[in-house]
Amino acid sequence: MITAEIAVRLARPEEAYRIEMLQRRSFRWLAARHYTPLEIASALEYMGTFDPRLIEDGTYHVAETGGRLVGCGGWSFRPALYGASDEEGHLDPGAEPARIRAIFVHPDWTGRGIARRLVATAEAAAACAGFRRFELLSTLNAEPVYVALGYRALGQVRLELLNGVGFVATRMIRDLEGVALPGAQAAGTAVAPVAQAA
Repeated sequence: MITAEIAVRLARPEEAYRIEMLQRRSFRWLAARHYTPLEIASALEYMGTFDPRLIEDGTYHVAETGGRLVGCGGWSFRPALYGASDEEGHLDPGAEPARIRAIFVHPDWTGRGIARRLVATAEAAAACAGFRRFELLSTLNAEPVYVALGYRALGQVRLELLNGVGFVATRMIRDLEGVALPGAQAAGTAVAPVAQAA
């Protein structure tokens, strides 16, 4: 086994294309057991995975090793739960949950705790902004991951896409009142060793 160091840091605007390609590859591969090829293709076409506003807002992170992006994810103070958003409104930290957004891990790097670190980093950053509740829209394949991180399902929703295809996802929420936050850095770089096959 080789130990690879994974750094979690803020995403940069010039990485937008690489981030979107990672997201799309992750979605195609990891969602394949729960969605049909048509549902996956339709979701990529009409829902999308990439929201540049997250990078612009400084709320999106990447997981990187040796210059390679192996994961990405973040949070938002805007209402949208998925896809690109042009909403200008801000959520009220005292009354509304922050959004956990676009958590993706490269298919070759799953099972190494990368998603957990990205979610913890997003939660810590949002908590610094005053939020104590977090909501997300999970694909069916990712739902067990979020359950393990303390999220509970609010119910499934069926999104009707513009081509008439339905896409089922699960709304989930976590209440952090009284819960100790992980020791993640909101805006810095956190590094941890991860075992990698030789």
